[in-house]
Amino acid sequence: MTAATNTTMTTTTAPADPMAQYANPEATATSFLGPDYQLNPRYRAAIAADFASLDTDKDGYLTPADLAAEASSSPDQAALFRVKDLLRQVYQVTGTEYRDHDLAINFDAYINLMAITAQVEPESSWRDLRRDARAQRAWGPVAPDAEAHRLAV
Repeated sequence: MTAATNTTMTTTTAPADPMAQYANPEATATSFLGPDYQLNPRYRAAIAADFASLDTDKDGYLTPADLAAEASSSPDQAALFRVKDLLRQVYQVTGTEYRDHDLAINFDAYINLMAITAQVEPESSWRDLRRDARAQRAWGPVAPDAEAHRLAV
């Protein structure tokens, strides 16, 4: 199987979503979320580039400040990352692992949050990934197909 036809989905630690009990009828080989509502591994390089651009101190973790800066276009989302007790509850409810002393998350936890966000706000998730120049360079041959299927999350 070539990389272009690989449709295996990445697993996350996201808790079962009642809506995800049904197959994603819009899923294709280029969909952001696959039939099981998990992130398509074709997007891993773009997500890694997005993560790297947000990781301001390059320590492999995104702090709440990094995440708030990403969400600055949405005041409600940005505020979530500034209220530590609420953020801790969100992480616990979504099964997201975090560093206790500063609530920072690693790449795998970021993927977990992306999968959950993509189920709730697909257009926002797509826009977040497309925004960063490094992420766009990481698209490679996925980009044209992905654009055609961007709503198939």
